Amino acid sequence: MWHSVIAMLRVGWGRLSHRGSAPVAPRRDGTSEMRRDVVYIPLALTVLMGCASGPIPGRLTEPGKPSKTVTLNYRSSVFGGSGKLWALLPDGQRYSGKYVLTPYASDHHMVSTLEGDRGGTMTCRFKLNEPGVGPDKGGTGKCEVSQGGVIDARF
Repeated sequence: MWHSVIAMLRVGWGRLSHRGSAPVAPRRDGTSEMRRDVVYIPLALTVLMGCASGPIPGRLTEPGKPSKTVTLNYRSSVFGGSGKLWALLPDGQRYSGKYVLTPYASDHHMVSTLEGDRGGTMTCRFKLNEPGVGPDKGGTGKCEVSQGGVIDARF
């Protein structure tokens, strides 16, 4: 995703400054062709800002321990349908991975398997309030941690 945005910026800036390209002759009305390239910058910024992100609050329950508050975080991809999901658990292990929207599934609309930085895994399934939109509109979910423990989320 970022590579395409950076490429758009390079093309836009390259044409604006005429680096590596032939100069553009001005038109009779005093404008030049390069004014059309100004579109690249706002377009790239719109793409960058179009990625939704936010917290997913939850409670981690582990056998023999009191439950603890945890927060999962997400960032949607530019084109929707998927994104990144990550969390830091109280034991210090960081989990991260990709989520995929499954809007037509009846039992879960968003699934993810996260990899921990210490070798653990976390499998998450969410039922979304608006399945085609993604986590932005809220929902409920459950993540099972391979070392034992379950995160129940409501957002």
